Amino acid sequence: MTPAVSEIYQDVRYTDSAPLEDDNEDRYMTLLVSQLYRIVEVTTLSDLNCALVMNPGLAPIGNLAHLTCGIDGMCSLVLRLAQLNAMTLQTIDIRSSYEVDLSSLIREDDGKYVEYPYLHKLEMSHSYISASCKVSAFKGAVPFPNLRRLCLYAYYPFDDDVIFRGNGSTLEHLNMAFYSGVIAMLQRHRVFAPTSHPKLRTFTYSFLSNERMAFDNASDFMRFALSIAPGAPVRVFPSLCIFKDTPMPALSLLSGCVSIQILSIFDVHLSFWDAVLFIKSLPLLSDLNALAPTLGGIPQDITEAGLPEYVHSTYAPVGKRFRRWMVTPYTRYDNAELATSVLLLALVCPNFDYTAVSKESRESFMEEIKSQIAEPRFSKHAPRLSRLLFDGWQEQQAQ
Repeated sequence: MTPAVSEIYQDVRYTDSAPLEDDNEDRYMTLLVSQLYRIVEVTTLSDLNCALVMNPGLAPIGNLAHLTCGIDGMCSLVLRLAQLNAMTLQTIDIRSSYEVDLSSLIREDDGKYVEYPYLHKLEMSHSYISASCKVSAFKGAVPFPNLRRLCLYAYYPFDDDVIFRGNGSTLEHLNMAFYSGVIAMLQRHRVFAPTSHPKLRTFTYSFLSNERMAFDNASDFMRFALSIAPGAPVRVFPSLCIFKDTPMPALSLLSGCVSIQILSIFDVHLSFWDAVLFIKSLPLLSDLNALAPTLGGIPQDITEAGLPEYVHSTYAPVGKRFRRWMVTPYTRYDNAELATSVLLLALVCPNFDYTAVSKESRESFMEEIKSQIAEPRFSKHAPRLSRLLFDGWQEQQAQ
Protein backbone atom coordinates (compact mmCIF):
# COMPACT_ATOMS: atom_id res chain seq x y z
CA MET A 1 0.00 0.00 0.00
CA THR A 2 1.38 3.42 -0.97
CA PRO A 3 1.78 5.63 2.09
CA ALA A 4 -0.23 8.87 1.95
CA VAL A 5 1.70 12.05 2.78
CA SER A 6 -0.20 15.29 2.48
CA GLU A 7 2.82 17.60 2.57
CA ILE A 8 6.59 17.48 2.41
CA TYR A 9 8.37 20.50 3.84
CA GLN A 10 11.93 20.12 2.68
CA ASP A 11 14.38 21.92 4.95
CA VAL A 12 17.73 20.36 4.07
CA ARG A 13 20.27 23.18 4.10
CA TYR A 14 23.96 23.51 3.68
CA THR A 15 26.28 26.42 3.03
CA ASP A 16 29.90 26.96 2.07
CA SER A 17 30.76 27.11 5.77
CA ALA A 18 28.86 23.89 6.54
CA PRO A 19 28.69 21.76 3.38
CA LEU A 20 27.74 18.14 3.08
CA GLU A 21 30.80 16.04 3.96
CA ASP A 22 31.60 14.87 0.44
CA ASP A 23 30.19 14.22 -3.01
CA ASN A 24 28.98 10.77 -2.02
CA GLU A 25 26.89 12.21 0.81
CA ASP A 26 25.43 14.72 -1.62
CA ARG A 27 24.54 11.95 -4.05
CA TYR A 28 23.02 9.79 -1.31
CA MET A 29 20.88 12.68 -0.11
CA THR A 30 19.69 13.40 -3.64
CA LEU A 31 18.80 9.73 -4.16
CA LEU A 32 17.03 9.46 -0.80
CA VAL A 33 14.83 12.52 -1.29
CA SER A 34 14.07 11.87 -4.96
CA GLN A 35 13.02 8.29 -4.22
CA LEU A 36 10.85 9.47 -1.33
CA TYR A 37 8.84 11.60 -3.75
CA ARG A 38 8.31 8.58 -5.97
CA ILE A 39 6.94 6.18 -3.35
CA VAL A 40 4.51 8.46 -1.53
CA GLU A 41 1.42 10.35 -2.59
CA VAL A 42 2.29 14.01 -2.07
CA THR A 43 -0.22 16.82 -2.50
CA THR A 44 1.99 19.72 -1.37
CA LEU A 45 5.66 20.59 -1.84
CA SER A 46 6.82 23.56 0.22
CA ASP A 47 10.13 25.44 0.17
CA LEU A 48 11.45 23.12 -2.46
CA ASN A 49 15.22 22.73 -2.71
CA CYS A 50 15.42 21.47 -6.25
CA ALA A 51 19.14 20.71 -6.08
CA LEU A 52 18.35 17.82 -3.74
CA VAL A 53 15.18 16.60 -5.44
CA MET A 54 15.43 16.88 -9.18
CA ASN A 55 17.45 15.17 -11.82
CA PRO A 56 17.19 14.68 -15.61
CA GLY A 57 14.89 11.72 -15.01
CA LEU A 58 12.26 13.85 -13.29
CA ALA A 59 8.73 12.41 -13.43
CA PRO A 60 5.26 13.54 -12.32
CA ILE A 61 4.62 13.31 -8.56
CA GLY A 62 1.35 11.53 -7.90
CA ASN A 63 -1.47 13.96 -7.16
CA LEU A 64 0.65 17.05 -6.58
CA ALA A 65 -1.74 19.97 -6.06
CA HIS A 66 0.35 22.70 -4.41
CA LEU A 67 3.87 23.78 -5.37
CA THR A 68 5.77 26.44 -3.42
CA CYS A 69 9.40 27.02 -4.25
CA GLY A 70 12.26 29.43 -4.50
CA ILE A 71 14.14 29.55 -7.78
CA ASP A 72 17.91 29.60 -8.02
CA GLY A 73 20.32 28.29 -10.63
CA MET A 74 18.15 25.17 -11.00
CA CYS A 75 15.11 27.17 -12.10
CA SER A 76 14.58 25.16 -15.29
CA LEU A 77 14.04 22.02 -13.20
CA VAL A 78 11.55 23.77 -10.91
CA LEU A 79 9.55 24.94 -13.91
CA ARG A 80 9.86 21.49 -15.47
CA LEU A 81 8.36 20.01 -12.31
CA ALA A 82 5.41 22.37 -12.68
CA GLN A 83 5.00 21.34 -16.33
CA LEU A 84 4.99 17.64 -15.47
CA ASN A 85 2.28 18.13 -12.84
CA ALA A 86 0.20 20.62 -14.81
CA MET A 87 -2.84 18.32 -14.86
CA THR A 88 -3.08 18.20 -11.04
CA LEU A 89 -1.64 21.47 -9.76
CA GLN A 90 -4.10 23.85 -8.09
CA THR A 91 -1.69 26.46 -6.71
CA ILE A 92 1.79 27.63 -7.70
CA ASP A 93 3.94 30.04 -5.68
CA ILE A 94 7.31 30.89 -7.25
CA ARG A 95 9.81 33.22 -5.57
CA SER A 96 13.22 34.30 -6.83
CA SER A 97 15.91 36.91 -6.34
CA TYR A 98 17.74 35.77 -9.46
CA GLU A 99 17.30 36.42 -13.16
CA VAL A 100 14.51 34.14 -14.30
CA ASP A 101 13.16 33.00 -17.64
CA LEU A 102 9.59 31.95 -16.88
CA SER A 103 8.69 31.04 -20.45
CA SER A 104 9.16 27.34 -19.73
CA LEU A 105 6.30 27.53 -17.23
CA ILE A 106 4.03 27.92 -20.25
CA ARG A 107 5.92 26.31 -23.12
CA GLU A 108 7.72 22.98 -23.41
CA ASP A 109 11.06 22.54 -25.16
CA ASP A 110 9.35 21.29 -28.32
CA GLY A 111 7.26 24.46 -28.50
CA LYS A 112 3.99 22.95 -27.27
CA TYR A 113 2.01 25.03 -24.80
CA VAL A 114 1.29 23.78 -21.29
CA GLU A 115 -2.20 24.09 -19.83
CA TYR A 116 -2.97 24.03 -16.11
CA PRO A 117 -6.71 23.21 -16.16
CA TYR A 118 -7.21 23.14 -12.36
CA LEU A 119 -4.83 25.91 -11.30
CA HIS A 120 -6.78 28.57 -9.38
CA LYS A 121 -3.94 30.44 -7.64
CA LEU A 122 -0.71 31.74 -9.18
CA GLU A 123 1.78 33.85 -7.20
CA MET A 124 5.11 35.03 -8.56
CA SER A 125 7.67 37.22 -6.82
CA HIS A 126 10.94 37.93 -8.58
CA SER A 127 13.53 40.66 -8.91
CA TYR A 128 14.81 40.12 -12.43
CA ILE A 129 13.26 38.99 -15.68
CA SER A 130 15.27 37.49 -18.50
CA ALA A 131 15.15 39.45 -21.74
CA SER A 132 14.16 36.25 -23.54
CA CYS A 133 10.78 36.50 -21.83
CA LYS A 134 10.10 39.98 -23.09
CA VAL A 135 8.79 38.88 -26.47
CA SER A 136 5.27 38.02 -27.56
CA ALA A 137 5.95 34.36 -28.15
CA PHE A 138 2.76 32.82 -26.76
CA LYS A 139 0.20 33.39 -29.50
CA GLY A 140 -2.76 31.10 -28.95
CA ALA A 141 -1.67 29.87 -25.52
CA VAL A 142 -4.31 29.73 -22.76
CA PRO A 143 -2.34 28.27 -19.85
CA PHE A 144 -4.55 29.22 -16.88
CA PRO A 145 -8.22 28.95 -17.94
CA ASN A 146 -9.61 28.69 -14.39
CA LEU A 147 -7.40 31.13 -12.51
CA ARG A 148 -9.13 32.84 -9.57
CA ARG A 149 -6.24 34.53 -7.75
CA LEU A 150 -3.25 36.16 -9.45
CA CYS A 151 -0.52 37.88 -7.44
CA LEU A 152 2.47 39.38 -9.23
CA TYR A 153 4.68 41.06 -6.65
CA ALA A 154 7.23 42.44 -9.09
CA TYR A 155 7.67 42.91 -12.83
CA TYR A 156 5.12 41.28 -15.11
CA PRO A 157 7.14 38.40 -16.58
CA PHE A 158 5.91 38.44 -20.19
CA ASP A 159 5.36 40.92 -22.99
CA ASP A 160 1.83 39.90 -23.86
CA ASP A 161 -1.41 39.04 -22.08
CA VAL A 162 -0.82 35.29 -21.89
CA ILE A 163 -1.49 35.05 -18.12
CA PHE A 164 -4.88 36.76 -18.48
CA ARG A 165 -6.23 34.74 -21.39
CA GLY A 166 -9.31 32.63 -20.89
CA ASN A 167 -9.86 33.47 -17.21
CA GLY A 168 -11.83 36.70 -17.44
CA SER A 169 -14.94 34.90 -16.20
CA THR A 170 -13.15 33.25 -13.24
CA LEU A 171 -10.61 35.81 -11.97
CA GLU A 172 -11.66 37.10 -8.53
CA HIS A 173 -8.50 38.56 -6.97
CA LEU A 174 -5.71 40.48 -8.70
CA ASN A 175 -2.62 41.96 -7.07
CA MET A 176 0.02 43.36 -9.39
CA ALA A 177 2.59 46.12 -9.75
CA PHE A 178 1.90 48.81 -12.32
CA TYR A 179 4.49 50.58 -14.40
CA SER A 180 4.56 52.06 -17.88
CA GLY A 181 5.44 48.84 -19.71
CA VAL A 182 2.73 46.64 -18.21
CA ILE A 183 0.13 49.38 -18.60
CA ALA A 184 0.92 49.67 -22.30
CA MET A 185 0.55 45.89 -22.63
CA LEU A 186 -2.80 45.81 -20.81
CA GLN A 187 -4.14 48.62 -22.98
CA ARG A 188 -2.82 47.10 -26.19
CA HIS A 189 -4.55 43.78 -25.55
CA ARG A 190 -7.66 45.35 -23.98
CA VAL A 191 -7.31 42.99 -21.03
CA PHE A 192 -9.76 44.92 -18.88
CA ALA A 193 -12.40 45.82 -21.41
CA PRO A 194 -15.84 46.68 -19.96
CA THR A 195 -17.62 43.65 -18.42
CA SER A 196 -14.55 41.46 -19.08
CA HIS A 197 -14.12 40.39 -15.43
CA PRO A 198 -17.57 40.01 -13.84
CA LYS A 199 -16.31 38.15 -10.74
CA LEU A 200 -13.43 40.46 -9.86
CA ARG A 201 -13.75 41.17 -6.13
CA THR A 202 -10.39 42.58 -5.07
CA PHE A 203 -8.06 44.70 -7.15
CA THR A 204 -4.79 45.66 -5.47
CA TYR A 205 -2.45 48.09 -7.17
CA SER A 206 1.15 48.67 -6.15
CA PHE A 207 4.18 50.53 -7.44
CA LEU A 208 7.74 49.47 -8.04
CA SER A 209 10.02 51.86 -6.18
CA ASN A 210 12.09 52.74 -9.24
CA GLU A 211 9.03 53.30 -11.41
CA ARG A 212 7.40 56.16 -9.52
CA MET A 213 8.08 58.55 -12.39
CA ALA A 214 6.35 56.38 -14.99
CA PHE A 215 3.43 58.83 -14.90
CA ASP A 216 3.59 62.59 -15.44
CA ASN A 217 1.48 63.01 -12.32
CA ALA A 218 -0.69 61.07 -9.93
CA SER A 219 -3.88 62.08 -11.74
CA ASP A 220 -2.71 60.25 -14.87
CA PHE A 221 -2.33 57.08 -12.89
CA MET A 222 -5.70 57.46 -11.25
CA ARG A 223 -7.44 57.87 -14.59
CA PHE A 224 -5.81 54.68 -15.83
CA ALA A 225 -6.60 52.78 -12.63
CA LEU A 226 -10.25 53.76 -12.70
CA SER A 227 -10.53 52.82 -16.36
CA ILE A 228 -9.37 49.24 -15.80
CA ALA A 229 -12.60 47.96 -14.33
CA PRO A 230 -14.89 50.89 -13.61
CA GLY A 231 -17.83 48.66 -12.72
CA ALA A 232 -15.90 46.14 -10.64
CA PRO A 233 -16.53 45.94 -6.90
CA VAL A 234 -13.00 47.07 -6.01
CA ARG A 235 -12.11 46.22 -2.44
CA VAL A 236 -8.48 47.18 -2.07
CA PHE A 237 -6.57 50.09 -3.53
CA PRO A 238 -2.81 50.64 -3.67
CA SER A 239 -0.39 52.33 -1.38
CA LEU A 240 -0.21 55.47 -3.46
CA CYS A 241 3.18 56.70 -2.34
CA ILE A 242 3.45 59.14 -5.25
CA PHE A 243 0.65 61.21 -3.69
CA LYS A 244 2.50 62.12 -0.51
CA ASP A 245 3.36 65.70 -1.54
CA THR A 246 0.05 66.92 -2.98
CA PRO A 247 -2.46 64.15 -2.31
CA MET A 248 -5.89 65.71 -2.45
CA PRO A 249 -6.11 66.77 -6.14
CA ALA A 250 -5.23 63.24 -7.21
CA LEU A 251 -7.21 61.49 -4.49
CA SER A 252 -10.29 63.46 -5.43
CA LEU A 253 -10.45 61.29 -8.54
CA LEU A 254 -11.21 58.32 -6.30
CA SER A 255 -14.71 59.67 -5.78
CA GLY A 256 -15.49 58.15 -9.17
CA CYS A 257 -14.77 54.68 -7.76
CA VAL A 258 -17.53 54.53 -5.16
CA SER A 259 -17.20 50.78 -4.62
CA ILE A 260 -13.83 51.00 -2.85
CA GLN A 261 -14.06 49.38 0.58
CA ILE A 262 -10.43 49.33 1.74
CA LEU A 263 -7.93 52.03 0.82
CA SER A 264 -4.20 51.95 1.58
CA ILE A 265 -2.36 55.26 1.14
CA PHE A 266 0.39 54.69 3.67
CA ASP A 267 2.52 57.73 2.80
CA VAL A 268 -0.27 60.27 2.50
CA HIS A 269 -0.84 63.10 4.97
CA LEU A 270 -4.55 63.89 5.41
CA SER A 271 -5.93 66.56 7.66
CA PHE A 272 -9.03 65.67 9.67
CA TRP A 273 -11.08 67.90 7.36
CA ASP A 274 -9.76 66.27 4.20
CA ALA A 275 -10.38 62.84 5.71
CA VAL A 276 -14.04 63.62 6.44
CA LEU A 277 -14.67 64.82 2.89
CA PHE A 278 -12.76 61.85 1.52
CA ILE A 279 -14.75 59.33 3.58
CA LYS A 280 -17.95 61.05 2.50
CA SER A 281 -17.02 60.61 -1.18
CA LEU A 282 -16.51 56.84 -0.76
CA PRO A 283 -19.78 55.54 0.74
CA LEU A 284 -18.62 51.90 1.00
CA LEU A 285 -15.23 52.64 2.57
CA SER A 286 -14.70 50.63 5.76
CA ASP A 287 -10.92 50.71 6.26
CA LEU A 288 -8.39 53.47 5.67
CA ASN A 289 -4.64 52.89 5.99
CA ALA A 290 -2.83 56.24 6.13
CA LEU A 291 -0.64 58.50 8.21
CA ALA A 292 -2.16 59.89 11.41
CA PRO A 293 -4.64 62.70 10.65
CA THR A 294 -3.77 66.24 11.65
CA LEU A 295 -6.01 69.04 12.94
CA GLY A 296 -4.62 71.98 10.99
CA GLY A 297 -7.14 74.29 9.35
CA ILE A 298 -9.67 74.69 12.20
CA PRO A 299 -11.99 77.63 11.38
CA GLN A 300 -10.82 80.76 13.23
CA ASP A 301 -14.13 81.39 14.95
CA ILE A 302 -14.27 77.87 16.46
CA THR A 303 -12.76 77.43 19.92
CA GLU A 304 -11.11 74.24 21.08
CA ALA A 305 -13.94 73.70 23.54
CA GLY A 306 -16.57 74.15 20.85
CA LEU A 307 -14.84 72.00 18.24
CA PRO A 308 -16.70 68.73 18.93
CA GLU A 309 -20.13 70.34 18.67
CA TYR A 310 -19.13 72.23 15.53
CA VAL A 311 -17.86 69.04 13.84
CA HIS A 312 -20.90 67.01 14.90
CA SER A 313 -23.46 69.58 13.75
CA THR A 314 -21.65 70.37 10.48
CA TYR A 315 -20.63 66.93 9.17
CA ALA A 316 -22.56 64.12 10.89
CA PRO A 317 -23.40 61.62 9.67
CA VAL A 318 -20.88 60.53 7.02
CA GLY A 319 -19.24 57.22 6.22
CA LYS A 320 -21.86 54.95 7.71
CA ARG A 321 -19.72 51.92 6.84
CA PHE A 322 -16.41 53.41 7.92
CA ARG A 323 -14.97 51.48 10.88
CA ARG A 324 -11.17 51.52 11.03
CA TRP A 325 -8.24 53.89 10.61
CA MET A 326 -4.96 52.01 10.46
CA VAL A 327 -2.13 54.43 11.23
CA THR A 328 0.93 53.81 9.06
CA PRO A 329 3.45 51.82 11.16
CA TYR A 330 6.79 53.28 12.23
CA THR A 331 5.74 56.90 11.73
CA ARG A 332 5.76 59.79 14.17
CA TYR A 333 2.63 61.58 15.31
CA ASP A 334 1.35 63.64 18.21
CA ASN A 335 -0.60 61.37 20.56
CA ALA A 336 -2.98 64.11 21.73
CA GLU A 337 -3.68 65.34 18.20
CA LEU A 338 -4.37 61.82 16.96
CA ALA A 339 -6.69 61.11 19.90
CA THR A 340 -8.67 64.30 19.24
CA SER A 341 -8.91 63.50 15.54
CA VAL A 342 -10.29 60.00 16.03
CA LEU A 343 -12.75 61.15 18.69
CA LEU A 344 -14.05 63.74 16.24
CA LEU A 345 -14.28 61.06 13.55
CA ALA A 346 -16.35 58.95 15.94
CA LEU A 347 -18.78 61.86 16.26
CA VAL A 348 -19.43 62.02 12.52
CA CYS A 349 -18.92 58.37 11.47
CA PRO A 350 -21.52 56.34 13.40
CA ASN A 351 -19.75 52.98 13.09
CA PHE A 352 -16.14 54.10 13.45
CA ASP A 353 -14.78 52.04 16.33
CA TYR A 354 -11.08 51.30 15.94
CA THR A 355 -7.78 53.09 15.43
CA ALA A 356 -4.73 50.89 14.96
CA VAL A 357 -1.43 52.22 16.29
CA SER A 358 1.83 50.44 17.01
CA LYS A 359 2.01 48.02 19.89
CA GLU A 360 4.52 50.28 21.64
CA SER A 361 2.16 53.28 21.46
CA ARG A 362 -1.07 51.48 22.24
CA GLU A 363 -1.13 51.92 26.01
CA SER A 364 -0.29 55.64 25.97
CA PHE A 365 -2.74 56.25 23.13
CA MET A 366 -5.53 54.55 25.05
CA GLU A 367 -4.76 56.65 28.10
CA GLU A 368 -4.97 59.79 25.98
CA ILE A 369 -8.34 58.67 24.57
CA LYS A 370 -9.71 58.08 28.06
CA SER A 371 -8.36 61.39 29.29
CA GLN A 372 -9.94 63.39 26.47
CA ILE A 373 -13.32 61.65 26.76
CA ALA A 374 -13.43 62.88 30.35
CA GLU A 375 -12.93 66.51 29.24
CA PRO A 376 -16.03 68.75 29.24
CA ARG A 377 -15.93 69.21 25.47
CA PHE A 378 -16.38 65.44 24.87
CA SER A 379 -18.21 64.43 28.05
CA LYS A 380 -21.64 64.91 26.47
CA HIS A 381 -20.83 62.14 24.01
CA ALA A 382 -18.86 59.96 26.45
CA PRO A 383 -21.17 56.87 26.35
CA ARG A 384 -21.15 56.81 22.58
CA LEU A 385 -17.41 57.43 22.23
CA SER A 386 -16.55 54.80 24.82
CA ARG A 387 -18.71 52.19 23.13
CA LEU A 388 -17.50 52.88 19.62
CA LEU A 389 -13.81 53.12 20.37
CA PHE A 390 -13.31 50.69 23.22
CA ASP A 391 -15.39 47.92 21.64
CA GLY A 392 -13.15 48.18 18.62
CA TRP A 393 -10.04 47.82 20.72
CA GLN A 394 -11.43 44.79 22.52
CA GLU A 395 -12.42 43.21 19.20
CA GLN A 396 -8.91 43.62 17.79
CA GLN A 397 -7.23 42.36 20.95
CA ALA A 398 -9.44 39.28 20.93
CA GLN A 399 -8.36 38.53 17.38
